[in-house]
Amino acid sequence: MRALTCGLVALVLSCGRSHLSEPGAAQSSAPFARECRLVEPGCGSHPVPAPGCYADCQTSADCGGTERCFERDVAACNRPGDVCEACGSAARLCLPRSPCVSMSPGCGAEPLATEGCYAACEVDADCAIDERCASRSVNPCAGQQCNACDAQTRVCVPR
Repeated sequence: MRALTCGLVALVLSCGRSHLSEPGAAQSSAPFARECRLVEPGCGSHPVPAPGCYADCQTSADCGGTERCFERDVAACNRPGDVCEACGSAARLCLPRSPCVSMSPGCGAEPLATEGCYAACEVDADCAIDERCASRSVNPCAGQQCNACDAQTRVCVPR
């Protein structure tokens, strides 16, 4: 676990929650503790959602709970309130997964592999690093009485 010091207070990310502590204070080693770094949104088409402390990742397995690994644009500065002169670059960070919708495989070409909860997307960048955006056949009548069995929709699927 690492404390990030900004002025007189250190920000520590532990088990997905932010905690304030005095610099140099002893930190517990919680089972899901992980390091994070302060970042600001960049100026690209997929910036981080807000300034804050985010954990770095290579794959979604590096993230915990409902988080997934996304590639997002971050500013060159790394302290809240800095005036950022450069747009920055892309970084792989753990972020909450987009809301998902329960869907069932359809009867058309390229149906979903299994029934489950899928996040909608338009492009690959809307999905986690280990997912891609693809058009899949879903059953629009799952759990309902109707005769249709195929509707095409774009969802995040495993690579």
